[in-house]
Amino acid sequence: MSSTTDTGKSLRLALAAANMKNKDLAEKAGISENYVSRLAVGKAMIQGEMLDRIASAFGMKASEFLALGED
Repeated sequence: MSSTTDTGKSLRLALAAANMKNKDLAEKAGISENYVSRLAVGKAMIQGEMLDRIASAFGMKASEFLALGED
């Protein structure tokens, strides 16, 4: 049985743990607040450089960030 990763869940958990709001992450990662909102509800995908930027904004490696959303 393989696990699946919910990147929206990863994002929501990381935001809560860091006590950050979507706006805070958007500013720190250099992305739009609208994009952060879409990621959080699963209407957009995080991949490649964007994944690295978001994970870095939380002080994490991409793999650590993704592990938050594993089932």
